[in-house]
Amino acid sequence: ELKGEWRPQEGGVLAPGVIAVGDNGYTTYGGIHAREQDLLLRGDMIQREDGWWINPECSSSFELVWCKQGELSVIWQRVRPASEYSIGDKVECASDEAGLAIGSSGEVVGIKDGRIRVKYQTKILEVLPSQITPAEVSRHNQQGQFLVESLGGVWRLCEGDIMFPGVVTIGASGYTLYDGMHWAEQDILFFGERVARGDGWAVDMHASTVNEMMWVKPGERTITWKRVKPVSEYGLGDVVEYIQEKPDLPLGTRGTVVGKTDSRVRVKFPTQTFDVLPAEILAIEAKTV
Repeated sequence: ELKGEWRPQEGGVLAPGVIAVGDNGYTTYGGIHAREQDLLLRGDMIQREDGWWINPECSSSFELVWCKQGELSVIWQRVRPASEYSIGDKVECASDEAGLAIGSSGEVVGIKDGRIRVKYQTKILEVLPSQITPAEVSRHNQQGQFLVESLGGVWRLCEGDIMFPGVVTIGASGYTLYDGMHWAEQDILFFGERVARGDGWAVDMHASTVNEMMWVKPGERTITWKRVKPVSEYGLGDVVEYIQEKPDLPLGTRGTVVGKTDSRVRVKFPTQTFDVLPAEILAIEAKTV
């Protein structure tokens, strides 16, 4: 049941305005209605005429993940109704309509006629449910965004000892490119307590680190993503292995780092010296000082 009020979340931050879903999918955005943005049920998929659709793999009754080809996924979070608040609940201001800074902390001191009385540091206000956010939801959003941003960079895909060609690039807010191509359902998301994608793959949070992610999906073999070491982390004398292949530099050739540019690593191989991209080499041994 999607009927009710929702807040859009963009890049891990709750966006201003409220989305209200009414009967038969009739939807308003900040009080404005556009027919192409009404919700439609087609088969077993909920979507809109403008091409956006709800990804069921990572949506819940509290959080909807919207996808569209070529676009960064958007998350809607349900607005908690007044009836679900209790005296003493910690909340944060989610709208500047109340005359407070967004994020200001407060405490619920009363509930009446669909409004919530909140005691802030400087004043007590009666607000609508859409004007506040439960403190635990705000912390959850912040933690999730920090985690997703920490994964930014370039990664290689491996299955066992096999390293696949090409790289994965994780950008701002989990926007992900696979060898330069983007598929919305494969952006990196944080929902519940895990990092996952809209196609059902999720990170094994216990077996993964900031440099190596283990991706799992029921019925599929585990895939490992290994972070590509950036140029800045290479030092002179480091031993590397070339993991691409070209006529004058065979796969597996080892060399020594002798310099760097802004985007490439200068490596002295047995026959000649090349400026290579970090994604073309694998660090074997770092020179000790």
